[in-house]
Amino acid sequence: MVYRSLKSSLRAAGFSLIELLGCISISAALLFSVIPQLDFMLTSSMLETRVNSLSRALKEAKLAAIKYNSEIVICSLQPSQFSCVDDINAPEVWSEGWIVFEDKNSNKRFDGKERLILSDRFDSSQCQLLWNRGGSLSYYRFGVLKGARAGSFKITCGKLQTQLVINWVGRVRKKTNTYSD
Repeated sequence: MVYRSLKSSLRAAGFSLIELLGCISISAALLFSVIPQLDFMLTSSMLETRVNSLSRALKEAKLAAIKYNSEIVICSLQPSQFSCVDDINAPEVWSEGWIVFEDKNSNKRFDGKERLILSDRFDSSQCQLLWNRGGSLSYYRFGVLKGARAGSFKITCGKLQTQLVINWVGRVRKKTNTYSD
């Protein structure tokens, strides 16, 4: 009799195979409906990180040009090195990151003796960043772009894309996110 009551209490504590399969199928359906949104959120987050970081670097360069009364250069980083990409090799690709420095000798290269203002490095496989005016841009001591080289950065992560437009005065504005094809 004790054995029979123990056996019936064990049955009531578990799930049947049908109930277990039902729970698994509902969980799988919910999971598959959430995965595409998760990918979109991660891509959107990477894009916003790049946009905010580049926007901050451009503003810091403009302020540093005014503060130090000197030419400030922002240039794209070479892969696995802490130096500027030559304009001949890859003039428009900024996906690896950038450095902002005071260019005292006006050679558009970061020498160890020059003042480093800011640097950012990113994984270039996740997002692509293009500048339509070359491998560097410079701010004069009054905070305006050298050579009136206004242009735009195009930042693409997955299918999302944002543009940062810089006018010749050095002001930055963000165009809204779009989907690239």
